[in-house]
Amino acid sequence: MNVNAPLTDEDLTRLDDFLSSDASGEESLYPDEIHGLMTAMICGPEAIVPSEWMPLVFAGDPDFADARQAEEIMGLLLRMHNNIASTLQAGKEYQPLLPQSEDIEDADFVAEGWCRGFMMGMSLRGEQWMEHLEGDLGNMLFPIIALAGEPPDFSSEEDPIEPISPEEMTDLCDMLPDSVAAVYAFWRTH
Repeated sequence: MNVNAPLTDEDLTRLDDFLSSDASGEESLYPDEIHGLMTAMICGPEAIVPSEWMPLVFAGDPDFADARQAEEIMGLLLRMHNNIASTLQAGKEYQPLLPQSEDIEDADFVAEGWCRGFMMGMSLRGEQWMEHLEGDLGNMLFPIIALAGEPPDFSSEEDPIEPISPEEMTDLCDMLPDSVAAVYAFWRTH
């Protein structure tokens, strides 16, 4: 098996089944959240070792049935990480892992998990990200922040922010690949 190969639907189902089981912490992340987390770590200012991000994925220590299951689940996570890294390093078209929804009304919820995961990845080196948010990096991150579900409240009573329409949510989702590519390029030069 190619260690950089993208996860298949079957792989994602096995990973999701484990993460949803009692063997994983109650607060374990979903595959789309993990994909966002890993994307931010790979795009970001410095390398982050698995021992730092694994506790976020499992919300504690997973209870693997045996060494084979541990190897399988850890292998799936490392393959996901390696695939994201090799895609970005090669300058190939990046696609976030988003659950599919036929309903345009669900567009914001479809991307919310991935975007929350990305924000979680940013928080691992929060000070470094924050130093650059006022400039171009903040603009690059706009679609991710807007779709994360809990954007900062910059509104005031005199100037409230209008809610984002489902069509605008779809447009923001479409911007995610370019946003990730721009963020990755930004941190390679800083």
